[in-house]
Amino acid sequence: MPSRRWRTNTPHVTVGFVEDSTPSLLRQLRSNRLDIAVVGVCAGPQEHDLDGLRQETLLEDDLRVALPRHHPLATRPLVRADELRHNRWIVENAAGLGVCLLPGMAVSSAPAGVRIIRVEDRHWQGGATIAVTNEQRSAEADAAVAALRQQASVGV
Repeated sequence: MPSRRWRTNTPHVTVGFVEDSTPSLLRQLRSNRLDIAVVGVCAGPQEHDLDGLRQETLLEDDLRVALPRHHPLATRPLVRADELRHNRWIVENAAGLGVCLLPGMAVSSAPAGVRIIRVEDRHWQGGATIAVTNEQRSAEADAAVAALRQQASVGV
């Protein structure tokens, strides 16, 4: 997945958003090219190496999908995972063109025409959205994590 960057400069802090794979974000964090990575994790054995990194849970997450408003399942409050098996799955900015997983923190920013549905899956062990930083972090990074935590509490 290609990186996307947006930057805003203030006299004291530069805020940038990088959309990339979790392994790439963690490499950038470890090499001090990022101060914070916001990633999704699942319960059970960790698939990513988070050793030596500070992790803070922003949001405990249900399994959800984003569906086009006119999708046959879009009127239901809950779908079973097996009902999604034969759908066209999408990634990134293709709102309304197929089915995609959606983290809880992104629910409030879903575009018009997209319906968010909870998924019932007997194999889902749970998940969370976490902020990952190096053990030693700046006061600015502390403030950014606090702001993310606050946003997560109102975003779902």
